[in-house]
Amino acid sequence: MDRGETAKPLIEARSGPSITLAEAAARMEVKDRTIKTWIQNGRCVGYPDISAKKRLRLPEWQFAGRKVVHEWVGPLLKAYGANGWAFIDFLTVPRHGLVADAKLEGESLLQMIQGGNLQLALAAAQRANPE
Repeated sequence: MDRGETAKPLIEARSGPSITLAEAAARMEVKDRTIKTWIQNGRCVGYPDISAKKRLRLPEWQFAGRKVVHEWVGPLLKAYGANGWAFIDFLTVPRHGLVADAKLEGESLLQMIQGGNLQLALAAAQRANPE
């Protein structure tokens, strides 16, 4: 197993609760295929389930409620790139030192977004884009 594969359980744990494709479709009141299209088009993020790679999981934090994906998810995916595992890792890893001109002391970019600092995360995503 390569390092990327061994890191996935930690990444998933840092990200917090996730839901299945079917659960996301029910929450958004659309078909499963629509959610897959949204993932492909960068409207939301999904990643292959660790235990059953053909199934997708979606982090709960991207949903603002029933039928609503947070508005910041799409722009961040566009700035960073749409690889689900890499994107989730990027947003949830604790950071120390300067990040896009802000000093962080263990906070993740996701925590910064949830605290209202989307611009910091967008700037970091644009600088770090691995694609």
